[in-house]
Amino acid sequence: MTDTELDEMLDRWTAPLAPASLRAKVKGASDVPPQRRMRPGVWAFASIAAVLLVGVQASPQKLTFLSPGARIPYSVDSEFFQAKEDGSTEIQMDITSYNSEGREVFLSKSVPGDPWGTMILRARDFGAALLRPIQELSLPLVASPEQIQKVGALARIADCAGGNCTGGWILGNRTDLLRSGCELAPVAGHETILGYPTVAIQRSIAPDRRITVWMAPALGCFPLKSAVEEQQADGAFHAIRGRRALKITVNP
Repeated sequence: MTDTELDEMLDRWTAPLAPASLRAKVKGASDVPPQRRMRPGVWAFASIAAVLLVGVQASPQKLTFLSPGARIPYSVDSEFFQAKEDGSTEIQMDITSYNSEGREVFLSKSVPGDPWGTMILRARDFGAALLRPIQELSLPLVASPEQIQKVGALARIADCAGGNCTGGWILGNRTDLLRSGCELAPVAGHETILGYPTVAIQRSIAPDRRITVWMAPALGCFPLKSAVEEQQADGAFHAIRGRRALKITVNP
């Protein structure tokens, strides 16, 4: 279950109203002198800030909690880019990731030439990782087991537009994708990228937009390239953003 899938389910949940007893306790706490109320709050804020800062500095690249002894078979260094009107591209994010059972796991993210942007990005991801157990516990409140299983079976391609990787496009069923060798119809072509044969599949994501994804069967259908294209007035499609793999490291 990815963070995006959790967010989609939690968006459907309306928190219950606080009981009268809780409101009474809160009101009673407001009668405490300001100095006695402020000090614990300040210490709590400082503690949270310290935890986040230590987490970002000590382990800035860990965006997923891996089980002890978990092996990462390979990693791919990629970049997400935005197309400009003059035909050039602007790199918005550098990432290192790999696929686990048909799901992409992000190991690191950074914003090129922007240390502060990178720190904010990593702090946000670290905070999201801390909240993940709470989100998982909340799932039964917003969805049935069947719905959770159905959403978890979907194969998605990450879309880090504007430096935000919470979105993504659905490609189909994850099990079907892996069993077919990434050849979910319609297949748009084949291409070798960084020495790995890939299968390109294409999906319509809007009346005037489509996405093409080049996935490597040998890497668990990892997306080595993708392009979001927009249809122009003459009917032709032009890429407006996408991703491309730069380096593949196979771990022994």
